[in-house]
Amino acid sequence: MDKIVVPYVGELKEGWTYSDTIDHVKGKPFKLSSPLKPMIHHAQLIEWTNEDKFPTLRRSGRKYFTFRVISKETRQMEQYRWNDVYTCELIKVSD
Repeated sequence: MDKIVVPYVGELKEGWTYSDTIDHVKGKPFKLSSPLKPMIHHAQLIEWTNEDKFPTLRRSGRKYFTFRVISKETRQMEQYRWNDVYTCELIKVSD
């Protein structure tokens, strides 16, 4: 059975696999096509575990990619402020 891949639309769930398309600029940080939907009092960050393994990211241009959310960790920073860190793994990147 194939894994279900859903299009990224601003929300990430742990264990899910997503697809997205970006116009990547060489030398700039790798990021999704749109920011994560804001959650009140939450700062959100995506950490990529393996982006260095995809040579196509060393060139500018349109990229089509599939990735999986490995984990989400939420840390309370202050009484009404949290940090959400999503750890994601690239599965496939193409031009």
